[in-house]
Amino acid sequence: MIHRVIFPPDDYWTNPPKENHMTNPVAGDCRRATALVSHHAHGSLPGVNEILRSSVECDRVTPTIIATLDFYQAVVPMFITHLGMQALSEVVNNLASNDTDTDRQRAARLIAHHANDNVPELNSVLQATAQADRVTQTILSLLDLYVILLPQLQTPLGLRCLEKSVVDLAAAEEEVE
Repeated sequence: MIHRVIFPPDDYWTNPPKENHMTNPVAGDCRRATALVSHHAHGSLPGVNEILRSSVECDRVTPTIIATLDFYQAVVPMFITHLGMQALSEVVNNLASNDTDTDRQRAARLIAHHANDNVPELNSVLQATAQADRVTQTILSLLDLYVILLPQLQTPLGLRCLEKSVVDLAAAEEEVE
């Protein structure tokens, strides 16, 4: 292993940098997303609130939402057959077009646009959500929607997998880039 010596600036201890450059922001977003799903699955509203607060504090709300969508997109194929995913896609598209609950409709649109790699529409939904000041409600609707779409994550095995993912991602977050 190669070690390198890093010399901090003279005023490092009296005037530390505002950002921690020793963390991996992508791993942090993934950890927050997985922890968010895990806390929601356990019914821990304080845990969900803490993750959302953390995302706001480090200005990573949108990346946390995207990481949450990425997480589900990676997990769904592990639990559901190809035919089942097609059926889920129809359910999501129906909710995205016809649901009367605006937050759930936004959540379904986020899922649909993310699954189709439609970045302009995904950004449009994110911007509309922020402008309506409904980010938290939409995130909660996204989590609630996946409880319905993917109940396997609520099982003891699913919860153990989530907890292990949080620990693994927290370790990756601490690695120096």
